[in-house]
Amino acid sequence: SGKNVVHDMIIWKNAVEMELKTAANWESNWGFLKAPRDRKPSSSGQGLSGSVSTPSLASAGRAVLGSGGDGWKHPMDDRARVLASARLLPKERYGRQLTTAHEVGWGRSLERFGVSHHGVKRDPGL
Repeated sequence: SGKNVVHDMIIWKNAVEMELKTAANWESNWGFLKAPRDRKPSSSGQGLSGSVSTPSLASAGRAVLGSGGDGWKHPMDDRARVLASARLLPKERYGRQLTTAHEVGWGRSLERFGVSHHGVKRDPGL
């Protein structure tokens, strides 16, 4: 009728023992997945030291920034282009069938007596 406290204590004890065993064995089983420890900072107090490529990276950055926008596009231009193409039908978006799902509706219309006036109406202004 009521809870058996002894059984709950045994279950809890087994869970804690299993957790401690797993923690003790984790390093030998899965330690290779850990990131290597960071090296201690240099004693000069400068923090991170520069790498050999630092001067070339700085000059490359200046060249990109000083190019005046030759060939540079704003990322939002790409986003607008993708969103605009998403509104198009697959026939308008692609030049040919790319997937088997494109087979449906890609060919000629199956309607012999015209299209119903109750169907989807696309606004050409969108």
